[in-house]
Amino acid sequence: MPPPGYEPFLRAICADPEDDTVRLAYADWLDENGDPDRAEFIRLQVAVPLRPKGPDDSSAREAILWRGNVSRWNQEVPTVKGIDWTWEYRRGFLFQISAVAGKWLLEHRALLFASAPIHSLVINDAGQGTLEKVFVVPEIGQLSQLSLRNCRISPGFFRVVSACPQLHNLRELRFDHRHGLPHRQSLTDAEARELAETPMLPRLEVVSTDGWISEDAERLLLRRFKTVRFGRWYRP
Repeated sequence: MPPPGYEPFLRAICADPEDDTVRLAYADWLDENGDPDRAEFIRLQVAVPLRPKGPDDSSAREAILWRGNVSRWNQEVPTVKGIDWTWEYRRGFLFQISAVAGKWLLEHRALLFASAPIHSLVINDAGQGTLEKVFVVPEIGQLSQLSLRNCRISPGFFRVVSACPQLHNLRELRFDHRHGLPHRQSLTDAEARELAETPMLPRLEVVSTDGWISEDAERLLLRRFKTVRFGRWYRP
């Protein structure tokens, strides 16, 4: 665990995952309280966007710190039934969880979102009712990435995503193996229009799916979003 007294820093970092100021203040505090490796690791990862592309001394040093400390750092987050952590660090902390089923996220959300600055979430095997409950919890407002896998979303119900005010920080949306539409279709044309015209997702830039959409749906999405990825077109 971090040195005693870390809790106020972690609370502030978890409350605003996009703010690097508190992360760097925490790094200074760690330096002063006996954990220089974690302090240096946080600073190196926060500075990643400023580095030149390709390997350099900073990335090599980051890898050394990670190898020497990752088993200890991973123990800072709880083991929770139905929740898998993605063991990748970004800006000094773990940032992504995967819920085996939506009910486990609902049951343990307070503990999880207080343990790390989570801004990426994968939800597996959730029905419409569960998604409705998940998308009203306040922690969802922290997400910049959301992936829905094997979720059951019937035609006309995609508004659970497109009309969700809590997803105002979302930048990337992915949905794979959607159940509810025929023949591995991912979005109807009407749903693509909903997604392209909604005022509820002001920061969304990337929409990805593994199924098919129509050419009309692709055109609708590209009017608004920077990147649209899908499995294939379908010409009715």
